[in-house]
Amino acid sequence: MGEIIKISDFNKGHKDGEPKKTGDKTPVSFEESKEIIEMERKYADFEERYKKLAFRQRDPKGQEALKIQATGLIYDIEEFEAQIKHLQIKIMERGRAVEEQFNEAMKEKGFEVAEKEFSTASAREVDRSIKLLDLENKIAALKEQITTLFE
Repeated sequence: MGEIIKISDFNKGHKDGEPKKTGDKTPVSFEESKEIIEMERKYADFEERYKKLAFRQRDPKGQEALKIQATGLIYDIEEFEAQIKHLQIKIMERGRAVEEQFNEAMKEKGFEVAEKEFSTASAREVDRSIKLLDLENKIAALKEQITTLFE
């Protein structure tokens, strides 16, 4: 059978007393990732609300109520778009800070060390930005579909 590994074993150094090698030293904040996940859920909720409105569009008697509900949905989406913009700004600011830290580390320690320390953080910021852009495009398309309900 295999040997039992204790959690405390992961904190020990390597053989010959060498400390473990570490990569990215930038602080990890999952706050933005959590916000993006919540935004994706909120988008799914908006889609469901739109589908219900589109289904109700068939009823000629409820056109006025449909317009009111669609207007409310558009208002909610516009607030959501503002939240997306706010988060994009936060991510861009963090990206600039990482870039400044990278440049400083590159001057002090050299390119290889700086890249090792900051490449993961940079990739995280790019990934988050791409997800937000995708969400922004989806929400714009959904908003366009909702406005066609009025036609």
